[in-house]
Amino acid sequence: MLAQAVFKRIRSQFQASSFLNDVIMEHEKHGLATLQQQLIDLKLKSEKDEAYLHLMEWYEYPLRSIPRGFQPVKLVELIMPRSRFEQLPMGFTNLKTLKLLDLSDSRNLILTPDFTGFPNLEKLILQGCTRLEKVDPSVGALERLILLNLRDCKCLRSFPHEINLKSLEILILSGCSRLKNFPEIGQNMIYLSKLYLDGTAIEELPSSIEHLTNLALLNLRDCKSLLSFPRVLFGLASLKSLILSGCRCQPTKSGHPLGLSPILSPIDVRLNFVQLISFSVLYYLILPNTYLRILTCVALILWTHFSCVARQHESKPINLLLPRSFSGLSSVVSLDLSDCNLLDGAFPDDLSCLSSLQSLNLSRNGFICLPNSISQLSKLKFLCLDNCTKLKSLQNLPISTQLVMARECTSLENYSGQVVVWTSGEAGFTFINCLSLADDEECKVGEVFLLDSQVRPLWQRYMEEKIHQSQGLQSILPQTEIPKWFSHQKYGSSVLIRIPSDLYENSSWKGIVLCAIFVVHKDLISSISPSQDPYFHKFKLRLDMDGGLVDCPQVFNIPKDRFHAGSFGLWLYLSHERFRDNLDERNCISPSITTHSPDVEIKACGARLLYDTDMAEFVQNLSENNFRISEDLLHQGHENSWNVI
Repeated sequence: MLAQAVFKRIRSQFQASSFLNDVIMEHEKHGLATLQQQLIDLKLKSEKDEAYLHLMEWYEYPLRSIPRGFQPVKLVELIMPRSRFEQLPMGFTNLKTLKLLDLSDSRNLILTPDFTGFPNLEKLILQGCTRLEKVDPSVGALERLILLNLRDCKCLRSFPHEINLKSLEILILSGCSRLKNFPEIGQNMIYLSKLYLDGTAIEELPSSIEHLTNLALLNLRDCKSLLSFPRVLFGLASLKSLILSGCRCQPTKSGHPLGLSPILSPIDVRLNFVQLISFSVLYYLILPNTYLRILTCVALILWTHFSCVARQHESKPINLLLPRSFSGLSSVVSLDLSDCNLLDGAFPDDLSCLSSLQSLNLSRNGFICLPNSISQLSKLKFLCLDNCTKLKSLQNLPISTQLVMARECTSLENYSGQVVVWTSGEAGFTFINCLSLADDEECKVGEVFLLDSQVRPLWQRYMEEKIHQSQGLQSILPQTEIPKWFSHQKYGSSVLIRIPSDLYENSSWKGIVLCAIFVVHKDLISSISPSQDPYFHKFKLRLDMDGGLVDCPQVFNIPKDRFHAGSFGLWLYLSHERFRDNLDERNCISPSITTHSPDVEIKACGARLLYDTDMAEFVQNLSENNFRISEDLLHQGHENSWNVI
């Protein structure tokens, strides 16, 4: 876009045949940095472009400032990931019409701007700004802010003492590992539905969190400083998904016996019994005074004892303390308590209060038996017990359970190393996977699960329920062409969907299904620049409705180690809940999928509006693609699971 604009601006100064030569001469004469600065100045100082500029999207902007006097007063979206800004330039500080500000991964950014200059801002994305230490208190003036994303701002220590953003729906503080205090919640924050605090140093949640009456998802994964289950959550009637994985805190120094915190030497001296006796005898012989001999030996023994006790305390994290009752969490559908060091007796005797619970993750815990009260979970469908190495039996499973994952449960009796499918009560079937992770990575479970014609209908029913329950899913399959089932297809990275006039009122409409074919070129992998992500292919999804962009771009990270070369299909399902309110009188939707990975080429894109009546056909079409490639997957090891987005 920039190159095209620059060319149009200055092409009259050069002959068409010599334009490239003139650019090369300028480069050789003044240097690339000077030429780059001149081109940027020439582009941004264009009065015509500035007056009508609504969208500015510039990845890896190379300068620390913008040309003086450049003020795009009508700017609606400012998207400049990985820029070199230390703070937002003055030309961008008073934008009354701005709705989206994205400075993600700008690792030089130290200060946030005064947000009073952005009264209409709806989305603020500062994800990955690793030097950012605090957020300006003026963020509280953003009354129209819907999304605030500060993920992986690892130096962030200071957040406004209180937030009362009445329009905020999503707050992301994931990975802000130095953030210890979560702000007080104002009474106006009734629309916040998703709160991500995973990986923070937060010790407790404020009692004012009860004002979040619409909160549906709370992620507290790996909050190592949380000592107990946050009881303030019991009053959240709308909470659907609660994630407490990895919340098992390290003991404080005061937790050592007698309140002592022994000082260990830098070389971590470790004495066994023989060494202790030898040192004691040696000190007894060389010291002249009997009283001094005895005192020294006693001190040596005590120092060794407390050193061993300290090491034992340091190696055994405290388990997350669960409440005696979950009586205030009847709305929770999904609960993740994995890796919380839960032992036998840690669970309440009464779990029937979790009357809506359908998914329970208890992986990487230390209990030997499932609690008897787990049978009270009358709606439980999915139970994950991976890496519960002490678990010996699967007794007391609720009759509603459909899928049990118990991989690497090495002490498990009867089922260890097997994949079992059996009928049970109202669920119709229970699928139990007790393979080792090594076998599962080789897709042996996929071989049983996908190639068994008796299991196939069960998998289709499971996928239908998963689509009904989520707002978005994604999957990657080895693939070279788009299935004919997709009614709208086009070569390239975008496709056009005509909208029926009654779509908005159609209650059976579920959303949109997309399939994009992309190729990873093996011969281009070595040409990746240092600024590119070495681990993931990054894809961006945008929805264009008759020229109006909907929502901020949805980014997908695809692991390079699994999809390093070949042709693949990116399958996406988007619920209408993500964009239904933006339809109005629109005539068409144009999804586009783009990537900045130089070794990836998007070949084609397909789409289809998904209705309830299409659900079975869609899942059947998906399963056919899974079954068709299942034998290849057994050898290639590609990921073929569907992930929530």
